[in-house]
Amino acid sequence: MAKEFLPLPRMSNSSRRGATALMALAGASESLILQDEDDHLRPRPS
Repeated sequence: MAKEFLPLPRMSNSSRRGATALMALAGASESLILQDEDDHLRPRPS
């Protein structure tokens, strides 16, 4: 599922750590995107 975000080369040595990092990165990206959408929906104080 997360592989669709960033096609990273598979490292058989640290596949578990890589997957964890990828999931964390995807979660952070999703948070930033949601935060950005909220900023657009929320009226900015002038």
